[in-house]
Amino acid sequence: MIISSTKGATPQTEGMIGMAKIEYNTTSLAAEVGTAPKELRKFLRSDLSGIEKVGKGGRYNIALTATQLAKMKKNFSQWTAEAEKKREEAKIAAEAAQAETITAAMVEEALEEIDAEGDAEPTDDDIAEISDDADFDDSDLETIDEA
Repeated sequence: MIISSTKGATPQTEGMIGMAKIEYNTTSLAAEVGTAPKELRKFLRSDLSGIEKVGKGGRYNIALTATQLAKMKKNFSQWTAEAEKKREEAKIAAEAAQAETITAAMVEEALEEIDAEGDAEPTDDDIAEISDDADFDDSDLETIDEA
């Protein structure tokens, strides 16, 4: 930006070389940052971006110097890492909740089976099966009584 100019003199510019600001919209800024415009807009709405929110229906037109752009890239990387960490924590919590629900359902089902089995008298087949499985004699009973 030209501040002043006189006849025969060279114009003076605001700032130093490399401090010139470049106008970006979300598409061009997303290309610079290396992401999709939609993801960039999410970042721009976050507190970490340092950019004033434009509100519903607004458009981002951002003027940044090279230094500011580098800082924005760094902040975007940090925001992305934090967002990924939150997504991973949410996924783990959801899996834990699902496992807890499944476990509770399995326990409930097992208790219902036990209740259903406990109400019935053993059949002759159940008694025969128990007798076939038992390999003990009367001496085993005496040992148990002595203990």
